[in-house]
Amino acid sequence: MELSRFAYFVKIAEAGSISRAAQALGVAQPALSRFVRQLEEDLDCILFERNGRGVTMTDAGRRLYGSAIDVLGRVQKAEAAVAGQAGPALGAVTLGISSLLASVWGPRIVGSFRKRWPRVRLRISEARNSTLFNWIEHGQADVAIAFREDGVWSARQKTLAGEKFGFVAHRHLKRGSSQALSDSPLVLAPAPDVVRSRLEQTLGEGDEPLRIICQTDSVACMKGLVGAGLCAALIPETLSEEFHALGDVASAPSLFSHDVVVATPANRPLLPHARLLYETVLAEA
Repeated sequence: MELSRFAYFVKIAEAGSISRAAQALGVAQPALSRFVRQLEEDLDCILFERNGRGVTMTDAGRRLYGSAIDVLGRVQKAEAAVAGQAGPALGAVTLGISSLLASVWGPRIVGSFRKRWPRVRLRISEARNSTLFNWIEHGQADVAIAFREDGVWSARQKTLAGEKFGFVAHRHLKRGSSQALSDSPLVLAPAPDVVRSRLEQTLGEGDEPLRIICQTDSVACMKGLVGAGLCAALIPETLSEEFHALGDVASAPSLFSHDVVVATPANRPLLPHARLLYETVLAEA
């Protein structure tokens, strides 16, 4: 079997959906569906059971998956061994990262990874926290930098750092404390969101509802709203300098802290290139 067929099969199995796998691979969904039919015909067995949510592996599919992972891992190790004499291994790997962490962590990871492994293509995709864990579960990201979420069994989470959160606002809104700013117009991430939940827990139940005028995961949008004096934003402390650069903006004292983690799949081993990325993230923590 050609190696590309192993790679396509593994991506479909991990994504649990032909459409999600097609998007991750950058191929047309009909072509990937034909690939599955042809592979099953060639092997004379059913590899996937179809359902309304996507596909799940049959017993035959799980046996092929184990063999495919082993083969792909061996090939990548062989590439690394050969390329090690002239430079790092060829290949590609995907890092998912929270939008609130991308501008700080992204450059550090890219710089370090490119220095150590210049021939490995690194793709970075931003998303909200819950989406990152979904990507990890379904193979759309190899490694993710996110905020810790309890009760997520599909991913292993290793703490990188603690991140303090507080409000930032235009000076005409700022009234001295985070508690006071919580009564101001706010921009927050859409629910459900782990950081927003921490805010609501910190402020306590029974208080007046938060005055949320906009919900977004976009840091650029938050900057625009804060810079225009329209609302206060809840941000990690590491983003403070970016917001202060807007001009007449000030931060209130932090309200709480939350762990930043590196997440990896709990349902499958890391392939060699993903392992390189994981180790790079740990080294930059």
